[in-house]
Amino acid sequence: MSIPDSVSLGCRHILGSNMMTDRERLGISIARDYLEDPAGERVELTMNELGCSVEANTGSVNKRLYGNIHNNGHVVISLVNDPDGRYNIDPGVMYATETAVKDPVFYRCTSSLTIYLRRTGVVSHLTQHRI
Repeated sequence: MSIPDSVSLGCRHILGSNMMTDRERLGISIARDYLEDPAGERVELTMNELGCSVEANTGSVNKRLYGNIHNNGHVVISLVNDPDGRYNIDPGVMYATETAVKDPVFYRCTSSLTIYLRRTGVVSHLTQHRI
């Protein structure tokens, strides 16, 4: 699936290029085996730190650097029927955490993330004590 150039929902505007940049930055950090905090300090790459940074939750190492790829992915997919809002169609079920699992694409996206992490070697690279 390709990412649209941009989507908007209310005051939220998401650029596809930003999502690709976030993905590349995460990939670079995985290859380097560390994440960078806002001060530029190295943070050990663990499954927890990586997961929080992908999810962009309160445990994210650096939201500004690594973005909000997971949550923005939900928004982009939920707006696939009306990405620029011209038809005033409500977002799909992927928009809300409570309903995202009702969309079969949810499982495809989750498996795509797992495949991506396996390709980068992070899944086999991180040892049990670092998970």
